[in-house]
Amino acid sequence: MNIAIVGSGAVGSLLGAFLVRKGHSVTLVCRPDHASAIQKNGLTIKANLNSLCVALPVVHSLAFKADIIFLAVKYTDLSATCASIHPYAAGCIVVTLQNGVMCDDLCQAMLPQSTLVGGIVLFNAQYFSAGVITYGAQGSILVGDPHGLSPQAVDTVATLLGSIMPCTKVSTIKNFRYAKLLVNSINNSLDALTSMPLNQCMDHPELRIIGLRILRETVSVLRHAKIPLRNTAGFKIRDLVLIAALPLWIGSLILWLRMHKRRQRDIFSSTIQSLIRHKATEIDFLHGEIVRLAASLQLKAPYNQKVVSLIHTIEQTHIFYSPEELVHHFSRL
Repeated sequence: MNIAIVGSGAVGSLLGAFLVRKGHSVTLVCRPDHASAIQKNGLTIKANLNSLCVALPVVHSLAFKADIIFLAVKYTDLSATCASIHPYAAGCIVVTLQNGVMCDDLCQAMLPQSTLVGGIVLFNAQYFSAGVITYGAQGSILVGDPHGLSPQAVDTVATLLGSIMPCTKVSTIKNFRYAKLLVNSINNSLDALTSMPLNQCMDHPELRIIGLRILRETVSVLRHAKIPLRNTAGFKIRDLVLIAALPLWIGSLILWLRMHKRRQRDIFSSTIQSLIRHKATEIDFLHGEIVRLAASLQLKAPYNQKVVSLIHTIEQTHIFYSPEELVHHFSRL
């Protein structure tokens, strides 16, 4: 089975390396600088105090027929990527790994002759320099059939990914994409706004309160939309819903305790990674998706809207906010 992973970032590189180590035939399609570093020195994966180096084939563009194509690009690059792989995607399985909730529909429209499988990444991987990836605590992946057309393809992808990490098949994968938006409502906001890793943000009581208000608003919008918020393997949605319902000072304390219990230090979200590299973020497809959903229900989502606005300002100025500045901005809501 020939596998192509399209995407230069942390997720695609990590999956490619793990699959190669399991003996699968994998080609990583990535940017020239990342490709050159891997060709020269292999891909270095740093995990806690350990590191390993994996040699894997890399190319700059997809120019061959694969059995499975993993799309590990940012949502902002998804349309262009689908257009570029279109000549080679007909008849093969295409796996979406984007944040947001509309990636499956977009890919199905642009790649109608492909068999689509939706994937949701539940682990943290970081990419700041070519040829080097940092991997946090072991996570998992959810896969599902977004349009009810390809149950056998889902089984194939689940078996493949299950050889390298826990992989769970889910129905109604779009609901779980919304659930990940709920998880990201804190994970992709506070660190991106301040440039501080989430564990440091949780040491600031005022930032925890802002995070909780964003979380509360997101839960409220999803409930009004009647989107089920269920737990699944590695995805403790009900815990967040419960925390959001508690008085702010109690929820704030629980967030602090949970973060320190995890003992994960200096974890950076995909949004802050993009900002540090001066790249466009996916914020319009994260918090922006909640804003659009609220508007469709004739509701307002001022906290999520504020996150979108402030992140776009950082994209333009490359200047992050101090905790005190964030308190000032959010106190006006």
